[in-house]
Amino acid sequence: MIPDAAQVTQELERILASPLFSRADRQSRFLRYVVQKRLAGDDESLRETVIGLEVYERPATYDPKTDPIVRVEAARLRGRLREYYETAGPDTPVRIQLPKGSYVPSFEWRPIPALPALVLEVPPPEAEAHTLRGPWSIAIGLAVTIAATGILWFRTPHAVRTKPIESIAVMPFSDLSEKKDLSYLSDGLTEQIQEELTRIRNLRIVGSATTKQASENPDLRSAARQMGADALLEGSVRSEERTVRVTARLYDGGTGAAIWSGSFDGERADLLGFEEKIARALAAKLDIQLAVRREGVDALRAPQRAQAHEYLARARALTALESAAPLDEPYRLLQLAVATDPSYASAHEALASILIWTRGALGGAGGKAMALEEVNQALQLDPGLPGAHAARILYYRDIETNWGKARTACVSSLQDYPNSAAILAACASVEAALGDRLKETEFLRRAVTLDPLSDRMHGLFMLALYRAGQFDDALAEADTATRLGSPSYFLARHRALILAAKGDLDGGLKVIDDARARLGGVPEDWMAVRGYILGRMGRRVEVEQLIREYTRVGPKPQSLGTIYVGMGERSKALDQFEQALETERVNLTHVIPQYWVRVLDGDPRFEAIKRKLGLLP
Repeated sequence: MIPDAAQVTQELERILASPLFSRADRQSRFLRYVVQKRLAGDDESLRETVIGLEVYERPATYDPKTDPIVRVEAARLRGRLREYYETAGPDTPVRIQLPKGSYVPSFEWRPIPALPALVLEVPPPEAEAHTLRGPWSIAIGLAVTIAATGILWFRTPHAVRTKPIESIAVMPFSDLSEKKDLSYLSDGLTEQIQEELTRIRNLRIVGSATTKQASENPDLRSAARQMGADALLEGSVRSEERTVRVTARLYDGGTGAAIWSGSFDGERADLLGFEEKIARALAAKLDIQLAVRREGVDALRAPQRAQAHEYLARARALTALESAAPLDEPYRLLQLAVATDPSYASAHEALASILIWTRGALGGAGGKAMALEEVNQALQLDPGLPGAHAARILYYRDIETNWGKARTACVSSLQDYPNSAAILAACASVEAALGDRLKETEFLRRAVTLDPLSDRMHGLFMLALYRAGQFDDALAEADTATRLGSPSYFLARHRALILAAKGDLDGGLKVIDDARARLGGVPEDWMAVRGYILGRMGRRVEVEQLIREYTRVGPKPQSLGTIYVGMGERSKALDQFEQALETERVNLTHVIPQYWVRVLDGDPRFEAIKRKLGLLP
């Protein structure tokens, strides 16, 4: 039985009168409109175009495709309702929700957990409410409460979990600010909390790509099963003038019951310090040891740290788009971040990573040396930063091509941080180049376990399985990666190559041609694989025509070498690979492990190339 109209209306007025909604005019109008229309049975008015016209007074020419105001405000409303029921209205009997993907609200009774799963904690009067101000009073207050009582008190009772928590998913924190101007900071806070918890050796932290996928699932227990997580951490960021409030709550993945919750208040400049406070509060709740930072209180409180963090968050937001656009703007922002606060380890790590990705090109003549300096600076400032350890491995792989150093760095990093998907993926790429298929696939299998809904991790695992000759399993991973992410040339190229390896040359050619028609792109995206497959099919005239077209756009030598391998022109293929030794050395190290190159194994010229790359003793 669902709540009746009078009960829903009473709950609506209670929500709109709350501090969360009383000054949020746009979301309040939205909520009142959809609830009243639903109660009147007028679901036809609960469409995006109608809402835009009636609630937000858009003109008659309003087009939702060019003006996303309804979608934006709906997302804000969902986040504000979530926070309302976590804080202002945790005990209200009626719940009003706006399901994702719909503008038709739902009305339901508040679920009551089974009594045996609850322990009612009655806090002492002085602990009933604690609004702590200032950058570190929050952390001090938590520490004092735990030390004095052994219990972290909150205003609402929480379920007690009897089984140990061995894995946590940090879900994307919501930006509930009126202007939606804290989204990049809430995203950055999510990343920082994940990074902070990754330092705990015996705690598995679900990867960010997986949590973003699972956040679309409104059922906490179902989301936890998707991710293989024992517990889920959700949170939100909201600003009132100069004050910022971060609310966090930990849920049991099996029951969906709340285990722990807390609110952290401070100035906007204090936001950067919240992730460590939340991580430390969780560590205390879970009775586990959090790794110690070298940074002190003063470094985190300094005004320049907040500004540097904003630069870093904006740069990460740009690079997360995975666009083919130039990286000049994120590079500029990262330079500003390290210049603003030279003691900020995460900024140095991000700057090192972008320099390594571009093989030092962004830094000019001294770019490669700068990449190493930034890696070392990040590790000196914060030896426990997993991203900096991954960057060091990639520096040895892609800049120095020093495989001994890369492997040594992997061993030490994985010993300290065995649950970092980024480190596992970096180490897998090293083992791929060195030809250890077992280690490569094992590292990526573990990375997929840590980030099971990441299309990137499944894509890398697909590549490892293909290189190991496990074609059916590789195709299954390609299917998973495609389902989780967007179509890409990376997946299309390798799916085509896998089909070719299985003998389905027509199928492989169709995959690459379909991708070309759908994705467009530049010749470098598709010509090499298409030429390789055409060569395997014996369609020599077409291949020679393609090579002539390819030559006009300035192909990379290893790409031409790929085509010649398909044609069976071993000598010409080796000519191109030898040329790549001088001009595309790093890219050549990524070509050597590919399955289709194995036809050259044992050729003296090919073995000499591998030896010059350091891939053979």
